[in-house]
Amino acid sequence: RIAPGQIFWLAAPEIGPLAGEQPQPADGRYATEVAGIRVLLDGRPAAILAARPDALLVAASFGLEPYRAIRAEVLHPKRPAASTSLTVVPTEPRMVQAIIRPDGKARDHIVPGDIVTLYGTGFGRLQEDLSAGEVATRQAAPELPVAAYPSKFEVIYVGTEPGLPPGLIKL
Repeated sequence: RIAPGQIFWLAAPEIGPLAGEQPQPADGRYATEVAGIRVLLDGRPAAILAARPDALLVAASFGLEPYRAIRAEVLHPKRPAASTSLTVVPTEPRMVQAIIRPDGKARDHIVPGDIVTLYGTGFGRLQEDLSAGEVATRQAAPELPVAAYPSKFEVIYVGTEPGLPPGLIKL
């Protein structure tokens, strides 16, 4: 299961390049090809954020239509194409990192009054779409309102932030 804009790993033996790669964005977007390897989601190129010999970190397009089965294909210059079926769901939230720095210093615990920044993926379509692989240059909020995610904390902001990779959402 994946959501529009979700960052996820595709893992299989020898799926990636022999030497791992950490592609950097060029001209405001991440590459859709790394070491000759491409990933297609529903026939459209997907951004590759990282590549290891056994896995590819992929950012799904925000344009994927929920409630559909799609084909994920890995096209490798030295191996036969590999594919799998994925179901697109409206959201599939996953937290990937938490940062607690109210005073600029990292800490490993939370105290009352702290501002905690969380980063996640799988929050679904944005109110303003980014194209496949586009690095955020502006703030854009998910279509699903913050109130849809129950919390005991005051949520100040949910959305992209300039400079973040495609699919990474700041809370």
